[in-house]
Amino acid sequence: MTQPPADMPREMPQVSCAMCRREIPRSAAQSAEGRDYVLYFCSLGCRESWEKQERDAKGGRPESG
Repeated sequence: MTQPPADMPREMPQVSCAMCRREIPRSAAQSAEGRDYVLYFCSLGCRESWEKQERDAKGGRPESG
């Protein structure tokens, strides 16, 4: 396999937003890390929506850290 020319832009790894499923460059994503996973979000708004959804699913109980 041959290497692309040095001046050719390399593709950035893409991730999918955990909330809206939009594809975004990993370097531009917000992230939330758990013990066994990493979630990526396209914006702070999507991250906050996901956090609210998780709180509501737990009955509003605070996370134990």
